[in-house]
Amino acid sequence: MPMPARAAAWRVALVMGIIVMTVRPCKAANGFLADSLPLRIVVTTPLDILSASPEDKAMMVGSQALQVVFSRPVIALGSDFGAEDNFGGKIPFNLTCNAPGRFRWVTTTIARFDPTHDWPTDLDCSLIWNANLTTYDGVPLQLGDTPVRRGLETRGLTMDIAGVTSEMANNLTGGLWAPDVGAPWDQLPWEVPPDGVITLRFNYPVNLEILQHMLAVGGRRQRVNISRCQSPAFLPWVLSHGSSPQESQAYNLTLDYNDTCAQVRIRMDLKIDTGYTLAIPKFQLYNSLSGPLRKTTFVQIYGLRRFLVPLRQDFQKEPDSERNAFGGSTPVLYRRLDVWLPHGLHSGTSVSTLSKRISICRVENPSAPTSSCKALSFELELVKPGRARMTVPDLMPDASYSVTVNGSDSVKDGFGLPLEPSNQTFWTVASPQYLVGPSTEGPVVLFELASDGATITWPYIASSIETVSDSDLLSVASWPVRLDGDETVYRLAQLVLYQRDVYLPNIFGRPASQATRSVGSLKSEQLTLDLDPKLSSVHVIHTCCGHRTWREPFKFSTEIKIVTISNLSAAFVISDVEATAWVTRTAAAATPVDGSAVWLFASQGQGALAMVGKCTTDAEGTCTV
Repeated sequence: MPMPARAAAWRVALVMGIIVMTVRPCKAANGFLADSLPLRIVVTTPLDILSASPEDKAMMVGSQALQVVFSRPVIALGSDFGAEDNFGGKIPFNLTCNAPGRFRWVTTTIARFDPTHDWPTDLDCSLIWNANLTTYDGVPLQLGDTPVRRGLETRGLTMDIAGVTSEMANNLTGGLWAPDVGAPWDQLPWEVPPDGVITLRFNYPVNLEILQHMLAVGGRRQRVNISRCQSPAFLPWVLSHGSSPQESQAYNLTLDYNDTCAQVRIRMDLKIDTGYTLAIPKFQLYNSLSGPLRKTTFVQIYGLRRFLVPLRQDFQKEPDSERNAFGGSTPVLYRRLDVWLPHGLHSGTSVSTLSKRISICRVENPSAPTSSCKALSFELELVKPGRARMTVPDLMPDASYSVTVNGSDSVKDGFGLPLEPSNQTFWTVASPQYLVGPSTEGPVVLFELASDGATITWPYIASSIETVSDSDLLSVASWPVRLDGDETVYRLAQLVLYQRDVYLPNIFGRPASQATRSVGSLKSEQLTLDLDPKLSSVHVIHTCCGHRTWREPFKFSTEIKIVTISNLSAAFVISDVEATAWVTRTAAAATPVDGSAVWLFASQGQGALAMVGKCTTDAEGTCTV
């Protein structure tokens, strides 16, 4: 049905009005909720951009992004879709930093700048807010107390030594040379021989051609040869050029290359036992992206160490002590001493020649300021080009020894340095002290009586003991205990439950079997106790003795065992009102035992016992308490 003319006219007018209202631009002052929801910066990453005082600078580390969140949408939804600039014509801040990266709007309210790689080192630049920034509907940015310019900085360049290699030193020592390990008197790390190659490591790529000219040795430039490392570290693509060098090409490639690794050869003679600094002076530019070096960065190197003979590679001083020992506070364990030769021996120096310059003696009174020293014989042999071995047969445990090396200009190391005098003192380890018997689960041990009634031998192993002190365990002993009365059985039951501060001789008197350690012996020995079943089926044994020094001093038995030798076995059925025992023989098909005495005890805590009752088995081997 055709629409009336008047209705059609009104519909056209309404549609046109909607179109006009849709395309009509809003005024800046009339942005949506402009007064109640102004455009402000809510938060930034890093937080220092907003929270720090105007004088402070925000530190940028790694590949950290710069991000800002606004209080309302800045770009219209979809306005950056497909656009070449990718930011919808709205840039909230500018950077004066020389750092490649990418800016984008994460959402309509969040803007972000991501560096292409890690932030270059030593940057000192600014983030400048766009004070004229407006939203897509014309609401202007209100910075308030936030300064328009915020300083940014990055960490400074660092340099350290990853290692030092020397073909000469390795050949002279058979691969034992170490540039960072030695005696306390050595200037370490790092020792650099005449052919030494120093591997430098940086926290950000450095142009090696520039490094060649600016790296100073002891304050003097043009004293190094720089080459590229054979296995370069990861490099940002914006700083690297070409492919990684192969091992055969490492020293022939151009130095116009940015790397976090550099190999350095010193083109000057380093004095013996003298330190030098490898330094990059401050204010130097070292690549195209980083700022000038904020402060001088340097590492320490040393010339060849003197020819002194430590007793081994990691010889060190004991903590808080003036005496030396192997590996710090650990004393010598063996009668063989390793003599480390840091540079090996010169071809004209034999082991026998070196041996004549060394002597060893036992210090008679180590606690005295001066003491006599008994000379000892030894043999010296070359184990490897960098290590000799002293064999000293007369080294004794827990003793102090002194090794003296007499200097000589005719005794030289592999680099031709003369042997210098030295003296070192060390201790040998004390012999371990022990007196131990068989290990058992619990204090009660059961043995079946042999058919011939043979004696049981209970063994102990004892270490050597040179002198006696109160804390030493010196003897072992055993007592046969006959179960002929309630009092004796009660004492035995107490020992099963409670053994602390018990001294068995006070309970059982003189032992039936006893063995004592040999004092002054340097060898371990075996002690034995004879447990004769003819004397009793129950034997109590101990080691003697422990000593308590507080309150009332007294000694006590240690490692108490109750050994039974019998062919009887017992089973119990216990209820709330009674207990029934069944005693049988372990052989002969478990025949019942008539006339066997049975005692029943109950623990009352804290080592206290109470005898519940006693019974004697009948012909069926049973009795009830």
